[in-house]
Amino acid sequence: MTLDFRVCKIEGDAARESHRANHSAWGKGLTVNQYLKREQLLGSQKPCTKGRLAYWVAEELCESGWRVVSTCEILTRPAIYSVGGQQVRSTLSHTVGAVFTPEEHRGHGHAKRMLEYIVNEFDKGLEGEFGSHFKDIIDPDSTVAHEQVAQAFSILWSDIGAYYSMFGYALTSSEQLQVPVDKMVEAPQVEWLGEEDVKAFAERDCANFEAQVQALAQRDGCVRAAIVPSHEVHVMTHARVHYLAPLMRPDLQIPVRRFGAKAGALSMLWTLDFAGDKLAILRVQTKLEEEEENNQKEVVLKDFETLIKAALSEALAWNLGSVVLWAQDVPRNLSGDPLLTLEEMAAAVGWTESGARVLLRDTSWPMVRTLHGYATLGPGPVVFDGRYAWF
Repeated sequence: MTLDFRVCKIEGDAARESHRANHSAWGKGLTVNQYLKREQLLGSQKPCTKGRLAYWVAEELCESGWRVVSTCEILTRPAIYSVGGQQVRSTLSHTVGAVFTPEEHRGHGHAKRMLEYIVNEFDKGLEGEFGSHFKDIIDPDSTVAHEQVAQAFSILWSDIGAYYSMFGYALTSSEQLQVPVDKMVEAPQVEWLGEEDVKAFAERDCANFEAQVQALAQRDGCVRAAIVPSHEVHVMTHARVHYLAPLMRPDLQIPVRRFGAKAGALSMLWTLDFAGDKLAILRVQTKLEEEEENNQKEVVLKDFETLIKAALSEALAWNLGSVVLWAQDVPRNLSGDPLLTLEEMAAAVGWTESGARVLLRDTSWPMVRTLHGYATLGPGPVVFDGRYAWF
């Protein structure tokens, strides 16, 4: 920072004014007041409390004083990692979101300077602006504690291509399965998952998730890390969709009741993405034991086909155009290997009949940054940087 440029955290009225300014970029389909209420609601959720969601601004000194020239948000969340297959330990992830520069201030590098400052604070670990968040997870063993900090990482989902690579972020995969909604689709016989079922789903998912992270790290000796797909992560998703549903679909006059479905060996969680005109699958898990998984691929494919039909029927009920599944969120065995590829899933629902296709998204590119100067996470740095953790 210089005498005429600074980066700082804001809260309260200042944060509200920041949201008012960036409504044009991040408030699609909402009035300014509806957008402000949404941001206030999301910021009050448990995963965002205790300073874990922080609003940042870059300010430039002008004749009338300091003026805001760029803004962003940082959400700090629990993550896990394994070094070479050793015991899974806790670390943190810092998610960058809502980067915005007012049109009149664009072209001057303000966002670049702001993000350079913020990633530098990430790199300082315990000594930086985000160091206090480590206090609840640090091991009393100083060697382990140092490792926990060193394996923290930052993640974001870019709508502007590879721009963030200049700050050390690397693209993982933007591949996804996309299935258009058939107006004639009928809901199959499934066990629907309500909001009250998500906690049990997440508990089982997290247990399997740790085993998968450890197995992948053991296989190639690299460090593997990921945001935890905990119930708290899904709380944010639920709050968003409950708020948006009556605003985006006022003619339906119905609450959101279905958050996923279960059929045979598979269970699936999803969310309604009104701005993107799609139902997004968040997580898919299997109840099969590993030795069973190897012998029942056809069963899993059949169950997946049933669940996709359930997802399509729910998307149709909410007037959404498609169902999508990111490559990171496919069902996996306890060794971390995909049970099904996106191509196999597309074939299961019928390439020609359904219009299903596997493609690369041009938005929401998952990008990951490790702490510069510490141990790197190696190839495939975040095991599951999927839609479930999107922010």
